Amino acid sequence: MPKPETISDRLGKRRSAKVAILTDTRDNSEYDLSLVPDTSSFGKYSVRAKHGDKHTESFRMFYEGMMPLEDAMQHFMEYLNTDTKGEPFKIIPLAPPKPKKQKEPGTILDSWKAQLKQLKKKRYKTGPEENFMKVLESRIKANVDKWEMGDGVGWKVLAGGGMTQTNRGFRIIDIAPDHKMALLTQVADTGLTVTGGEDAIEDIWVPLGDLVRDRKYDME
Repeated sequence: MPKPETISDRLGKRRSAKVAILTDTRDNSEYDLSLVPDTSSFGKYSVRAKHGDKHTESFRMFYEGMMPLEDAMQHFMEYLNTDTKGEPFKIIPLAPPKPKKQKEPGTILDSWKAQLKQLKKKRYKTGPEENFMKVLESRIKANVDKWEMGDGVGWKVLAGGGMTQTNRGFRIIDIAPDHKMALLTQVADTGLTVTGGEDAIEDIWVPLGDLVRDRKYDME
């Protein structure tokens, strides 16, 4: 049997929340019922009834946070109907709100778009910023279908906001379409190293927009 939802469960991290609809069947007027912290008793809750924008009334009920919400609303309905002929007050608890959908983590492509948007907002841009905007636009517009695993490529190196040189001797070994990125592996000794010695560059993810086609290094 599932555990009853408590007042604390419904409120979560919120101080107050609308939890039910109260109807006075004598004239069918409706009131929004909310639970709010009691001003004099820590950890206890009062009930606030609001009829549209016209009238609000508070009832100090001293409900504990661990009290089942349904029990609290049943008790409040009985309280209102006490000494009231015909028991005209009816309360319908509201269903729990649907959990908010977790926001999907952003992609590298999303970050490029955000960067470009921020740069475009700037009234005055430096030369490197103007160059970097072109780089971002190229990365965002890159056609994923243009590239395949096994393609021989070079990749343009970004420095000072623009592309300064092209590293050659690489091949695509994986593609992340959603990010518009390609994983490159070095397949030729072109004199390009990390330290200027004999060390090779490790496999590296590079934006598709930074690639240049080099069929000399295609996988045979």
